[in-house]
Amino acid sequence: LGSQHVRFLKYHLLLHTSSSALSCLLDNALMNCRFFIIIMVSLAILAQAEGSQRFVEHPEETKVIIGQTAVLRCRIENQEGLVTWAKNGFILGTARPLPEFARYSMIGSDELGEYHLQIRNVTIQDDATYQCQATRLAAPTQVSLAARLAVLVPPSNAKLENIGSAITVSEGDERIVSCISEGGKPKPSVHWFIASNKNGMDVIRALHYSEDIVMINEQMISTIRSQLKYVPKRTEDGHFLVCQVNHEALTTPLLTAVALTVLYAPKVTVSLNSTEPLTEGSSAVLFCQADAKPDQNLKYLWRQNSNVLHAANGPTLQIAELQYQHHQSVFTCEVSNSIGTGEGSYIVSLLYSPRLPKKDSTVLSVDSGQNVTLHCNIDANPPPMIKWFKIGSSEVIAEGMNFTIDKATVQHQGTYMCEARISGYKPQKLTTVLYINGPPRVSLNPFKEAVEGSTVEMVCVVSGYPLPDKIRWFKGKHPVDFDNHHNRFEKSKILNKGDGVFNILKIINVHGTDFDDFNCTAYNKHGIGSAVIKLLPSDPMPLYVMIPGVIGGCVAILVLACALFIVNRKYLCHSKLSRQGSGENGDLTVKVEALDALGRPYQYQPDICDSNDQADAVFNKDYVSIPQDNPDFDSLPPPYSSYYQDNVAFSNGNLRGSAITLTPRSNKGGNMVHMTYLGDRTPSSVHTSPDNLNGAYLRSISPQLNASSGSSLPPYSVEMGINSLRPYGVYNMDAGSYFPNGILSIPLETVLEVSTPITGDEHSDSTVNILRCPSQNSTRV
Repeated sequence: LGSQHVRFLKYHLLLHTSSSALSCLLDNALMNCRFFIIIMVSLAILAQAEGSQRFVEHPEETKVIIGQTAVLRCRIENQEGLVTWAKNGFILGTARPLPEFARYSMIGSDELGEYHLQIRNVTIQDDATYQCQATRLAAPTQVSLAARLAVLVPPSNAKLENIGSAITVSEGDERIVSCISEGGKPKPSVHWFIASNKNGMDVIRALHYSEDIVMINEQMISTIRSQLKYVPKRTEDGHFLVCQVNHEALTTPLLTAVALTVLYAPKVTVSLNSTEPLTEGSSAVLFCQADAKPDQNLKYLWRQNSNVLHAANGPTLQIAELQYQHHQSVFTCEVSNSIGTGEGSYIVSLLYSPRLPKKDSTVLSVDSGQNVTLHCNIDANPPPMIKWFKIGSSEVIAEGMNFTIDKATVQHQGTYMCEARISGYKPQKLTTVLYINGPPRVSLNPFKEAVEGSTVEMVCVVSGYPLPDKIRWFKGKHPVDFDNHHNRFEKSKILNKGDGVFNILKIINVHGTDFDDFNCTAYNKHGIGSAVIKLLPSDPMPLYVMIPGVIGGCVAILVLACALFIVNRKYLCHSKLSRQGSGENGDLTVKVEALDALGRPYQYQPDICDSNDQADAVFNKDYVSIPQDNPDFDSLPPPYSSYYQDNVAFSNGNLRGSAITLTPRSNKGGNMVHMTYLGDRTPSSVHTSPDNLNGAYLRSISPQLNASSGSSLPPYSVEMGINSLRPYGVYNMDAGSYFPNGILSIPLETVLEVSTPITGDEHSDSTVNILRCPSQNSTRV
């Protein structure tokens, strides 16, 4: 007999003995029932010795694929009674074979107390809740934990609805695609992705925009429809759209795929035909490359910035000559096909020389003690190397695009220059005039002489920044009345020159009472400045002195004219002999000077003749020419239109130069046909402060074709220092002193110098040649 039957017999024997003992006690005396009591106690002691019955292994949740075998485990220790299984509460039986259920049986070892429920060829009907139960002696039946047996049914297939083996879509257009899977329990999961092949390998992009619709029948078998909202990309052209059905009953997912043809608008890139940097004046070719599907019948449109280039309608754009305006221009190529339009752009980066802004100078003003930053707004590519100078000094004071002065003082006032350099290009310079705000500074000559009955002018020079709001004249302590039209006092208009103002007091018909102190006072928002001039009487020249002087002067002029006539006749004679004989050349130097009232010319020292000789600049407001019918020049050949161009400019901004035309030394027998002159700057321009005591003279010479010989000379430039000049006046070298005596309406003195002859073996450095007699010495006219 099995252990379960032995335990069953012991159990029933104990029950029978207990029942017999109880009947005996009821029917007979205690002594007659002693036998049954001993047996009952012995059996109870024996049962207690074997231990209490308990479950040591409970059944667990189990999943099984339909058609396979499932096992639910149950093991009991110290078994007392019978063991059976219940399905959804229905007892299956106590025998291990469970004959009422052919596919069911209890398997395991009796000695180990194993009563595992085995179900073969599982069906949907086996999906239920199971419990293991064990009876006990004189106690309720023990029940294990409930366990669910889940029967899994894999889905039968996966297919795309209403789609063949390939679909054609357009990039960016949404497309709804459905994938259907039937017969799954529980419901399967559906995944979408783009793969490089139809077997789902090499996933390119996972798609997560599906909506699942599930239908479940009474047997919990489901059918699922997954709808994908698919927005294709151009990179997915030629790949596959894959629907994958996953289920826990499947070892390999179900797949279905469709080939993709994606149409897309052109994707455009614009490139340059060369890797070399673009330079001003060079050419360039831009290529327009379009990736499109379809790529037939593409249409091209080119734009420069927002302007359509109608002449360009193909994949290339040729720029014959790059100009400065092309820098940072955006060239756009627009390409169209049947799907849409795409465009690409190329930004031109052009290397070009430094360029100045429209205004080559800037004026700044700042209060004393404040910080000020000067900007060098010179445009260049690549960014230039910039150095800062203060006019009058060659010392580099800063480098970089900006120059900051901390706590500016009067000593910082002046003109600053930034110089921008790029290798291979001419440097460019930009000036900034810095004024320090303060009260006006007034200058007057301490004395002025006048003759009674004459007209006299007194010039009040006011400098400083800002310009004065008001200028007043005082005679003694009383203000001069200019409003009375009968008054003999007039105030001329104010001339603005940078930070300088000229206010002229004019006295008509000077009276004796006018010889007094005159005060010029200027006002601005920062304060007041004043200066005093004393008007002194001057006696007219007596008649007895004037008449002999006039007669003597006339005689001197007559004698000088005769001497010049004799000298010139001799000179012409020897000139003709020299032209026929030796062919020697000489030097002619013409000096024209603008003198101020003190008899001093404005001076500077440029190397005008490319030699060691120094020359004075000619400062004249009017053009000065040498008459071509001068008998002293009748041996010269006819003048030529242009030989040598010399442009002059002063960096301190107070004077402007004209042109000089000279004969190149390579032309034998040339002629000087033009003189140079320098004029004052226009009153409307605001430039360098007159307080600057020095500056630089920049001379840039460029050759022009010699009309007679067809030859030319190479260009060169010279920079020399000069003394700074106030407009309409002369500076002394002491800072702050100024004498406005050099009004430019004064007469001019012309000096003609003819140098000593040059021998045949000497080299001539002159720029103007003239024939002369060998014995003739230097002569002044």
